[in-house]
Amino acid sequence: MRYSFILLLFCSFILNSCVIQKSSSMQSKKQVLILGPETKTCDAGVMQKECYQVKWTEEQTNWEHFYNEIEGFTYEPGFVYKLLISTDTIDNPAADSSTLHYSLIRVLEKEAVCKNPVTKSDVLLLLKEKNLLLFPNGVSKSEIATTLSYQPSATFDTTDCTWTVSSSTYKSVTYEGECANTNGCTPEIRLTVKVNAKTLSIINQKEERILHRNYE
Repeated sequence: MRYSFILLLFCSFILNSCVIQKSSSMQSKKQVLILGPETKTCDAGVMQKECYQVKWTEEQTNWEHFYNEIEGFTYEPGFVYKLLISTDTIDNPAADSSTLHYSLIRVLEKEAVCKNPVTKSDVLLLLKEKNLLLFPNGVSKSEIATTLSYQPSATFDTTDCTWTVSSSTYKSVTYEGECANTNGCTPEIRLTVKVNAKTLSIINQKEERILHRNYE
């Protein structure tokens, strides 16, 4: 009986020590964190990774890198999040580990950066009306419609709510520069236009001339 009582006291002492050690090694606080609609490449020690862009207050104007992960949170680009998180300070972290551990309590807000964007068809119609679409010369409309490589490519970016449209036409063979003493090169004229998907306004446009070497 006496032996059992001593064993019970010993076990109780061990458990209490573990609880005290755990509470002293990790201190928690709650805070609100604002996450931006895209991640950016950042330096994390000897390697690079994709970092969240965050603000710690509504008044903060510039986004800053957030190097940690948030336990329990699933990120989707194209949205601005307001999160309630728990921040734990770890007194004795593992080697090369952060002294902070973040976990999600709940998502307070999730708002799409781009609401009700214009469609691809709307953008292509706009650019056609403004003569900002290029097509290969001497190719029929039916052939363009059935040949993907002849059609403009359009990419939608949810993070800044824009459409980027690229289209091309081709010029006669040239023998200029590095194309001399060869079978010549076919010049591609490529026009890239960036369009605001909310207002259908043109943000910028760029025309490039690319030489493609002809092979036998």
